This record gives sequence, C-alpha cells and structure tokens, in this order.
Amino acid sequence: RAYLAPSFRNVNFYYEESGALRYVWDDALGEKGLQQAVAFIQKHRGSYNGRVQGMLFPRQPDTCTPELLRKTKEAAKELGVGIQIHASMNLIEFHQILSQHGKTPIAFLRELGFLGPEVILGHCILLSGHSWTALPYGDDLGMIADSGASISHCPGKYAKLGIAMESFDRYRARGVTVSLGTDSYPMDMVNEMRIASLACRFAERNYLAGSYEEVFNAATLGGARAVGREDLG
Repeated sequence: RAYLAPSFRNVNFYYEESGALRYVWDDALGEKGLQQAVAFIQKHRGSYNGRVQGMLFPRQPDTCTPELLRKTKEAAKELGVGIQIHASMNLIEFHQILSQHGKTPIAFLRELGFLGPEVILGHCILLSGHSWTALPYGDDLGMIADSGASISHCPGKYAKLGIAMESFDRYRARGVTVSLGTDSYPMDMVNEMRIASLACRFAERNYLAGSYEEVFNAATLGGARAVGREDLG
C-alpha cells in the first residue's frame, strides 16, 4: 500500500558562494503546489483497489507561510486525508522559527491549530530539551502527545549525522505514536529497528532501553496507526 503526498512550499533555496543559505519566498508557489497536490489526491486515491491513498505534504514550518499551513489543514479536512510535515528536523529550521515567532516549531504549529491525530511529524528530533537545541524550556513532547499527532522516526539518517532522538522511550512513555522510516539508503527497515534501539540505549545510558518489542511495533503497528489504519500492521 502507498500513501502518496506531492510536497509543496513557499520557498526556493539557493546557496551563495560563501555557503550561506538563502530563502526566496513566493506565496504563489505554495498556493500552486497545494492545488496540484489536491488534484493529485482527487485523481489517484483509491486506485489499485484502494491500495493507493493520498496525503498533503507541506514541507517544513520554516518553508511554508502560516497561511499556507492553515489552508493545508482546511484542505485535508475537506478531502478527509492526513497530513505529513517535516518538523523539528534540523537546527536551521528550529532557530528560524524560534527567531521569527519566538516559539519552537512544535509550539508554532500548535498555535496555528495545525497539530492533530491526522498529522504525521517527520523526524521530530530537535524538541525543547534536546541537547542540540540548547533550549531547556517548554514541553514540545507534551504538546505532541496532547494533540494526538504521530512521529515518523528515521534513526539511520540521524545516526549518520551523530544525532539521536532523546529518546525513543521518552516519546513512547508519553503516549506518542512513533513509526519508523528509512529516508535514505540503504532502505533497510531491519537496520532502522536496530539503530533505533541502539541509539535509544546511548541516549538513555541504559542497556534495557529501546526494547526490540517497542521498535518492532513502531516499524509495523506504529506506521499503520499513523495513517489511521488500525486494521493493518
């Protein structure tokens, strides 16, 4: 089965010769992308005897205007589909939102009314209290848990960068649905389960953390729950 989501955003990127990252904002770009995504879903969802479904995918909080995020939420409700968005995925996004809005990406999305059970937060590693954010205040994890949003965790991608979720066990203890993804080569779910478990043990400094049962459930039941399919997984 596939839940497909053509992405859209209000930003194009470019790098200066110095290596500096620049954002070029374009409201029309995001609006056009949302319309194309809606048309794609209307055309293809339910095809192949229902095995193909659609989702809406605004890329990241720092690349979408608040207005585009609100329109996405409304369109998802009208279509009866889910939403995925990469959030709290890197320090650039984290500090962009913090400097522009005075809030973490998760708090920003909550204020917009964007979070909810139909929303999958991609990666969602750099929450308040994470050692890399240098922001000990706030309770991003509690906001996610209260909203019913789920998280798609790709441990292998972050292990390559020397970053770990802090931690898989803490997310699960708060009642957050966590699914596992691959995100980059090799596309090996068994390897992702292994890394998820080991990274949790390093983060918790506890060899009993990141149980194999929990990471296996995340790779199977977690993904099914994230897309609202309690009958699968």
